[in-house]
Amino acid sequence: MMLESLRFTLFDMLAIIGLVQTVSVLVYMAFRSGHITHALIPVLYFLVIGGAFYAEFAAVFMAENTQLFNWLAFFLWASVPALSVLLIVNLARMPNLPQLGYYTVLLLPLTLYALFVADAKFQDQVYREYLPIISVVFGALTLLGLWIKRDLLSSLYNNKQNAGNDRYWLSMALIFFNVLFIGGMFLEVLGAFQDNIWNMLRLIICNVFVYLASTSLFRIYPQAFFVQDKAASKTSPVDAPLSPAEQEALSALITLMDVDKIYQETSLTRTSLAQELKISEGLLSRLVSAHYNKSVPQLINSLRVKDAMALIAETDAPIQNIAEEAGFSSSATFNRVFKELTGKSPSDYRKEMQNIIH
Repeated sequence: MMLESLRFTLFDMLAIIGLVQTVSVLVYMAFRSGHITHALIPVLYFLVIGGAFYAEFAAVFMAENTQLFNWLAFFLWASVPALSVLLIVNLARMPNLPQLGYYTVLLLPLTLYALFVADAKFQDQVYREYLPIISVVFGALTLLGLWIKRDLLSSLYNNKQNAGNDRYWLSMALIFFNVLFIGGMFLEVLGAFQDNIWNMLRLIICNVFVYLASTSLFRIYPQAFFVQDKAASKTSPVDAPLSPAEQEALSALITLMDVDKIYQETSLTRTSLAQELKISEGLLSRLVSAHYNKSVPQLINSLRVKDAMALIAETDAPIQNIAEEAGFSSSATFNRVFKELTGKSPSDYRKEMQNIIH
């Protein structure tokens, strides 16, 4: 009798489909991303979206807590723009997490929650009716902040190769999705939609986005990281003995890096380097980790920065020319990576070296 009484509307089905999709993404990330820090922000992002889908579905079937779940859905959806910005920054900075300053964007949804709690405590309903308007303003501010930091997108655009290509298009999809999302919230605040039309459109938009984002994430992970299986994790790459064929591949790798300086080619990627050595990408990661104690992207960037440091200290060549000679495809990427590895900008490093010489 209970099963016969169940009736799912299109809204309910969209919420269920969205929840199933987000859970599948989270399960995939849990098994394929290596260490949790590699996928911390994507996991948090899809946890919030999955929670929003669940709250939408629960609000229909738990009548006694409908208002609670409606507000929960509101706060989770309102957090999506801020988390989208963090995810875009994370995609641009792989395999590193965003710097601490970027996390201040989370203060925006936390402010919404604080205003709601203040209303609930004093029972005056002063802020609650304005929360949808405030959420639209906060969402617009997050996109404005991303525009200010658009050099991150430039670095992704200039490195549209292999996993970098997927990261670029996922970032573009995130921006497009958030523009639609914030625009829809704005129209809802203005009363442009009748009944629950926006709630339905929101679920449709989010389902389409989650599907597109998941396909990109499945290609990005674990491409950008060195992931060991359980058997390999019991023995560190440094301690594991190399076969004669692996020793030969390692010697060829050292020659390419230390003698031929192949890392100065802007098009060099983990995939192209593995193809040059005629080995698998997994074996390449193991050899790099064993000999250099770094991942492939870390090795390439560290060698490029090392060359750039020498050129900055020993020549008066323009920074942009040095960046290109070292192997960076853009000045924005060079400045970001140089500061990450040295703690200084290229121009500050040059001034410091000039002061030492004089």
